Amino acid sequence: MVNTLGPLAEADAALRQALLTYVQCGFSTPRAAAGLYEHRNTVERRVSRANELSAVKVEDNPTHVAAALPVLDIAPHIVSTDPS
Repeated sequence: MVNTLGPLAEADAALRQALLTYVQCGFSTPRAAAGLYEHRNTVERRVSRANELSAVKVEDNPTHVAAALPVLDIAPHIVSTDPS
């Protein structure tokens, strides 16, 4: 999963949620914005930033990215950098 998300795995949850919603809405920023109850520009900025952080760009492999994001909600400890 870290190979797919890279630094995005430890980024702000709002970035990850925006990216996941964007994928689930068929790469439609207006639909994602409506689903998140946020302005379209906010969603565009978050998706852009999430893509910058992600090791795999969502447009290149949306299935892997969309599958990895919910795992972080279920098991956030998977990507912990803390050795303990």
